[in-house]
Amino acid sequence: MGAADIARVKERLQHANKTGNCNARTENIRLNTELAKKPRACLEYILLHELVHLLEPTHNDRFTPLMADSCRAGRSNARS
Repeated sequence: MGAADIARVKERLQHANKTGNCNARTENIRLNTELAKKPRACLEYILLHELVHLLEPTHNDRFTPLMADSCRAGRSNARS
């Protein structure tokens, strides 16, 4: 999956207890606009979490290692 295939990211005010959601079928990610008031690291983690849902739509046994690998890759890229 290339950068051009990454889902369109849309900001939308959602329920106060929901930070974001991903529809893997339509490749649509929505983020709560309240995240803009949080530390950048929080926003980046939530966005990464939703992007991983494009690869694995549910929180199953495959999701956790994908998320862990993505977090490691993100930290590695941040140091470059």
